[in-house]
Amino acid sequence: MTIWFFALGGAFCALVAGMLVYFVMQSRHEVELAEQRESLATARATLKAQKESLEGMLKSVEETTRRTSFDQFLSEIRVEERHYLREN
Repeated sequence: MTIWFFALGGAFCALVAGMLVYFVMQSRHEVELAEQRESLATARATLKAQKESLEGMLKSVEETTRRTSFDQFLSEIRVEERHYLREN
């Protein structure tokens, strides 16, 4: 009888210890997953902010380029008009 008691008691202790280890490791994995999700959210927010700032910079560069090319175009037209008027 005592042999069965020790055998069942050892098996029960092993089962309880295994369940305890399982739940502790499960909670550790959940914490790590939450930390990874937080870092991923931070990285996504940073990338989104950088994308928006780059889009704004690109628009301003395009506007500056258009304005510069249009000013050059107008300056060339004025020079040609003056040249034409001077010939007459």
